[in-house]
Order: sequence, then structure tokens, then C-alpha cells
Amino acid sequence: MTRAEMAALAEDGVGRLLSIDTLFRVPSFVKSLQPIREQSLLRVLSKPLPPLSLTAETNALPADAKPAEVRENVAAALRFASGSWVNDYIVTSLAEEERSDRCRIELVRQLSERELRVGAWFEQLSAQSWTRIVEPSQSSKEPSQRLADILSGIVKILREKRRMLEVDLPATTLLDKFCGTILLVPKNKPLPPRIEECGVAIATCLDELLLTNLSMITEPSAYVVLRKIRNWWAPRPYPDNIVNALEPIIDKIETAIIILARSGRRSVALADRLTEALGARTAASEALRRIVQRESALPPDASDWLLGIERTSSAATTSAIAKLQASLTQALAPQIASLLLDAEDALQAKEFLSLDEAVQLISRLSVKVRMLAHGEGLLMVGHVGDEVEYNPRSHETEDGAPPPEPKVIIIRPTVSLVRPDGSDDVVLKAVVRSRRA
Repeated sequence: MTRAEMAALAEDGVGRLLSIDTLFRVPSFVKSLQPIREQSLLRVLSKPLPPLSLTAETNALPADAKPAEVRENVAAALRFASGSWVNDYIVTSLAEEERSDRCRIELVRQLSERELRVGAWFEQLSAQSWTRIVEPSQSSKEPSQRLADILSGIVKILREKRRMLEVDLPATTLLDKFCGTILLVPKNKPLPPRIEECGVAIATCLDELLLTNLSMITEPSAYVVLRKIRNWWAPRPYPDNIVNALEPIIDKIETAIIILARSGRRSVALADRLTEALGARTAASEALRRIVQRESALPPDASDWLLGIERTSSAATTSAIAKLQASLTQALAPQIASLLLDAEDALQAKEFLSLDEAVQLISRLSVKVRMLAHGEGLLMVGHVGDEVEYNPRSHETEDGAPPPEPKVIIIRPTVSLVRPDGSDDVVLKAVVRSRRA
């Protein structure tokens, strides 16, 4: 062990990497050697290492050495490394790794031990000298394949450490920037080799970011990287493997649109993202139509928007409505006046009325109000104390929050406006409470 440690400290270049590989290979299950092994690695890895990419030159290695295994072992040994050089070394090694998936995954794992913010990974990777790294004379891989390989390693660690890592909205924008830094696809030019594999990797990575922080799904900017994928293939349809990779993202965009629509909000930007994910506006329109069919309780305005219906009023219609409102006011005035007088009588006489007289006055007021409501097509739905199934279209709780269970108790009934054709609109939602309250 001492000899291997001395060699690792004395050697330079490839020799030092090989010495660390030898130290790391000491069986960890031999308990008597474990403390010595770890202390040796801590001392050796307290100083900056030569580039991992040096081991790619097989003519510089012993005949029995396997370059990929050497890099994998050195990458795993970085858990014992210390110093300000370590983070940059890991990121640079990750950017330059061409052949070993296991080495890439281990490098991302070591990066995650030092930096929990996934957005920072993309930011640091974007800062690498990609013009040099992907130069054909320096690289045997297409930029698209290299990007796919790096993202696949990141996806592996996202799944492995989902509860530990931090993903925020800027991380999705930094993913988009990172992809654009490595891979530029000119318009009206043939797509580069392995571009489909790259598109699948991007879609999969985006989905993992959204799964790590589901609160981002209603933010249109979370899906900005989809624009790259769409631009690559437009106006052609997506290949099957891209379609399959985008399916979970499409589900999340549709869910986000439904969440907003249920509260009466609309998002043109999310609809645009859905178009990018599906690859065609007609497909997005059909998806929005299916949402309306499934979600029967959506507010009318939201349903109209999802269906692409815009309701406008002409000057003639506006004038007709104004005249109708004036005539209705004239017709209702006597009934409202009568109610006003009864209410004033009750207010003036409240201290002198007996219980029976008060009940009679309230009954008289109630009859007049009900007759007036009936004449205008207003109808109370349900009774206080009824147990019903919660419907956000016609029910609301006292604090505005959804109830914890489907069944609720009516505190104040719904008031609906019934039209001559039998259709109805909710004028006032019922106030309900949970059965547990």
C-alpha cells in the first residue's frame, strides 16, 4: 500500500492515474486494509490530478491495463478528493469522456455529492470549451451523440437521488442553453447522425427534471427546450422514438392546462408548448378538444378557449341587450319596491314584533322573493344539510380550499339560472363543508 501511495504521489501524467487505479483496486472488503486504503487515497487525492482523458491513449498504458476501467476507478476514487480543483476536474472529465457510460455516471454521481443544484451542473457544463472538445480531430463522436451520452448519465443520477437533488425553474432553461452550446443544427440542412437518440435523451432529461419538482409543470418556460426538438424536425412529423419519449411530457402539459382551466384561467403559452410537444397545431387542437370532453365541470369560458371559440358581440347586439335590460328594470321595479317597503317595515318594527309576527313577516318576504326569482328563471338547487358529491363548478368551501373527500354537506344551496331551452348556469355557488367538519 505504501509503495502504491508513494508512486501515486511521485508519478506524473498517466503514471499517477494508474497508481490511483491500483490503490482503489485494493479490496474494500478486507477490513484490515480498509482504513489504510482510505487514508492513502485521501492523501493522494488532496492534490490536482492530470486529465482523465490521458488514459484514452492506449499506447501510453501497460499492456494489461484497460483504459475505460482505469478511468472508472479514478472517477469513483474522487469521493476521497479534496480541494478547490475537484469540482472543475469532475465537470471537465465528464465533458471529455467519450467511451465509458459507467465512467460518465460515476462522474455525475461525484458531482452530485458536491453540488445539489442540478441547474449548476448544466451551467458548468455549458462553460466548457466545446469547440475544442467536439472538434473532429479531437473527438471520435458526433456532438449529438456526446450530448445524448452526458444527458443519459445525468438522468441516471436524477433517478437515483431524486429526493436529495434541487431542481428549480432556471434548471430547465439552463438545460436548453447547455444543449444549444454543444449542438447547433442549421436550418434547411440534413440532420446530423444520432440526432434521434439526442432528442430522446433531451426529452427524458426534461421529464426527470419535472418529476423531481412537479410544481414546475404549470410554468410554460419549463418546457423551453422542446422548441429545439420541434425546430429540428419541422415541418416533418416526429420519429416514433421521439413520440414515445415525449408522451410523459405531453401528459404533464395537459395536466397543467386542466389545472389552470378548472380555476377559469387560460395559458396560450402552455398551448404553444403542447403544439411543440405534439409536433403539429392540429394535434394540439385535438388534444384540447379531448380535455373538454373529459372535464365536464370546466367553466364555460375555459371550455370555449380550449375549443378555440371566441364569443364576440356586435354593436347591434349590445344595443339590444341594453334595451332588454331597461325593460326588465321597468318590469321588476314594482316587485322590488314592494320588497323594499316590507324590509323597511321589518327594520322599523323589529323591537316591537312578537315571535309569531316576525315569522309571518319573514314568510311574506320569502314568498315575494321566491316569486320574483321564479319569474327570472332563478332556482335553488339542494337544501341545507344535504350530502352531495363536491363539484367545483357549483360548490365552494368557506375557506376556498378543495375538500379532503368527495362527499360534502351543503351549508347554503346553489342558485342557478334556468333558460327556456332547459340549460342552466350557476349564478351563486353553494357553500359546502367537509363531512368531517
